[in-house]
Amino acid sequence: MWLRKRPLKYSGSAAAATRCATACIPRDLVPTLEKQFAAPKLAATDRIANFSGGAASAMSLRQLSDWCIAKFGPHSVAADPAPRPFDLPWLVLDSAKADRVWDWRPATPSAAILDEIAAHAEKHPAWLELSAPL
Repeated sequence: MWLRKRPLKYSGSAAAATRCATACIPRDLVPTLEKQFAAPKLAATDRIANFSGGAASAMSLRQLSDWCIAKFGPHSVAADPAPRPFDLPWLVLDSAKADRVWDWRPATPSAAILDEIAAHAEKHPAWLELSAPL
């Protein structure tokens, strides 16, 4: 959206650009998925774990916007502060259990994930149209 200068709006708690979330790239999960498929049956308490970039990868929309400005130049973002159901202003998961049970830690830092997404978007201009909802 930012690269193509398309309309962009932060809604709900994101309107102030303070919403915070973590980044995790699917590629980092593949070795653990392979372990899980090959693993014997786990105890019920170990069946569910958070796989997340954790606090080290946490980034607010303001920080993401600043990264986009540095990478692609300025772009206006509309704000709609109206509250929305299920709006989460902070989503940072603890993946300590994934580390303990599966020896998993995120391998790709947030900056590298953003750079990879940007390179893909630059190389594939029609990407947004291909991935848009029907």
